[in-house]
Amino acid sequence: MFEEWKEENGYSVQLTGLFPENVVAFYMGGFGLAPSSVYYGFYYSPEDIPVGTGEGQLVKAERDNAGWSWQGYGDNGGEIRKIKPHWYYYKCWF
Repeated sequence: MFEEWKEENGYSVQLTGLFPENVVAFYMGGFGLAPSSVYYGFYYSPEDIPVGTGEGQLVKAERDNAGWSWQGYGDNGGEIRKIKPHWYYYKCWF
């Protein structure tokens, strides 16, 4: 069923090890080469807690009840947005 959807929509999804073990993350795409690259996708958090890559502390976004951001080493960073219970969208740059 997934292969059929993938062919119709032209998207691919890969599991990624970017987040902690207990989080199932799906990589949807990205662009650029390090040190100027962006990755995005979504993940499932069993505890329904937003998580980052562990490189920086998550900070609640101002005026956005469903958003968080993190700043890591150098210009590394990311944004996380809650889609629905247990599901989050992520965008990370390195």
